[in-house]
Amino acid sequence: MIVYRDAGHEIEVHPHLRACAHRLLSLCGTGIPDHEPAVELLLDLGELESGIIDALHPRRDGISPLAADLRRLALAAGRLFVRAWLRQPVRPGERCAIGTAYTRLMQAPLPERVYARIPEGYAYYALYPESYVAAAEQLAAEQPRGRAVCIGLRSIGTSLSAVVAATLANRGWHTRRDTVRPRGDPFDRRLQLTPTLERAWRIWSDATFLIIDEGPGLSGSSFCGTAESLLRLGIPEQRIVILPSSLPPGDALTSPAARYRWPRHRKYHVPFDQLWLEDANTSLFDAPVRDLSGGNWRRLLYRSSADWPAAQPYHERRKYLTEGPAPRLFKFVGLAGYGRSRLKRAVALGEAGFTPPARALRHGFLVTDFVPGTPHGRQRAGRPLLHTIARYLAYLARNCPSNRPLPLDQNLAMIQANAGELIGVGARALQRLQGYRTRLLDAQTTAVDGRMLPHEWIAGPGGWLKTDHVDHHDDHFFPACQDIAWDVAGACVEMELDDAACRWLAEAVGRYAPDPGLPARLPFYRVAYAAYRLGYATLAARSLTGTPDSKRFARLARAYRRAFVRTLHQVPPAR
Repeated sequence: MIVYRDAGHEIEVHPHLRACAHRLLSLCGTGIPDHEPAVELLLDLGELESGIIDALHPRRDGISPLAADLRRLALAAGRLFVRAWLRQPVRPGERCAIGTAYTRLMQAPLPERVYARIPEGYAYYALYPESYVAAAEQLAAEQPRGRAVCIGLRSIGTSLSAVVAATLANRGWHTRRDTVRPRGDPFDRRLQLTPTLERAWRIWSDATFLIIDEGPGLSGSSFCGTAESLLRLGIPEQRIVILPSSLPPGDALTSPAARYRWPRHRKYHVPFDQLWLEDANTSLFDAPVRDLSGGNWRRLLYRSSADWPAAQPYHERRKYLTEGPAPRLFKFVGLAGYGRSRLKRAVALGEAGFTPPARALRHGFLVTDFVPGTPHGRQRAGRPLLHTIARYLAYLARNCPSNRPLPLDQNLAMIQANAGELIGVGARALQRLQGYRTRLLDAQTTAVDGRMLPHEWIAGPGGWLKTDHVDHHDDHFFPACQDIAWDVAGACVEMELDDAACRWLAEAVGRYAPDPGLPARLPFYRVAYAAYRLGYATLAARSLTGTPDSKRFARLARAYRRAFVRTLHQVPPAR
């Protein structure tokens, strides 16, 4: 099944490198560095280093002078970040080392452009590098000062390893830092190393080897496959330490090798709640909060769990509601530039009257007014809601254009994969969709809403408002940026609109946008939307087996299956 997409972007290397080096040198002259610029620089250099190293070592990770200079810059960013967080001044002499590494890099044969994967923890899941400073401080406090090899697993482990290495160096440790990308089957990742890097690590065999990344994911194979690779090099098991972003029990991992290896290594982890909620010195909030993450928002909005919509807690953003006379909703939308782009969208939509007003971005959390109201339920959508949806989607089409190409081939591949696996629909039955290619390719892509679920429309004192609207065009799931017809189709499928209501909605959006060709494209996107949601709901039901939400997603999957079959048979031959 196809549910995820490859979330990433291209970087122009030399302009990006010049900008990062200039910001590095500027922060070095500020005494105690400012925290927010240090965070952004850490993330930007981490993406750049990860993309360049991937390009330099596409098959096996190794050692090169160019990679060493990249590590020096990234480590300098890590030091600035750690000192900003700990409120310590920059030490003399660091500007010289940065300038030397930058000069050599600008004279080196760097690629013109590289592809950088989005660090999902920073962009979506409230992973904070400050937590890794705290974890490294714990390690340094528990064992004597010594030597450490900090191994970051690309992508996000690139910047996280710079933070850990800088923290330990700040405590007097002698550190070496490398980044690697575990390769192979997602459930059986392994390192592929050059003999030069293997020899370098063997020279450090008396050091503590730290494996640094977010996760573990479902399998745990990236962490544990890296540990296995170190064991084969002769690194003693007790010297291999894991720094993850969560601590699941070993028996929860799907890889048998990971289930065996995970409990055998020391781990250092400071959870989000401990650092950002419980510690008065670093708390994000200046008032008591209620945790609405992981589906807990349903307790606030529904009287009975029988009415709860399905929720996949592993894919939800962290969100909190402050208590008091003027409650605010805090929802994580991304650190640094990720969050700023989403704040801009939220402010515009709030000012247009479609969403609750947005107030600020605070350490990656979007702060909005909390508007009490009732989510749309199972009742038929009335004309006031449909009129609001039509105006909202037309607003997105006019004001949120995308320069990305229409992902038609990806849509067709997703439909064929999901329908073929889950329904048994063959290529012949789907062939008529290919006939839409000509009329579809003329459409403009939009930064769509991507979440036209009924319960995300709230009936408040001033009318209908949309929630969860800022980032689903730019996460690691379908749909990404699409034809606005995707959202029209989403409303049709999710609200279970009859054919007449679907035509009315498509014509209304087409009239307001304006986009007169939209109604003719809608049949294709009703099929595509149902196929995607069928795949998502099926996977969610499987991953949540034994829970009430598994049953809720299973019911949804049956509804999406019916919608897919019905709409596929209604698609007329395109001429």
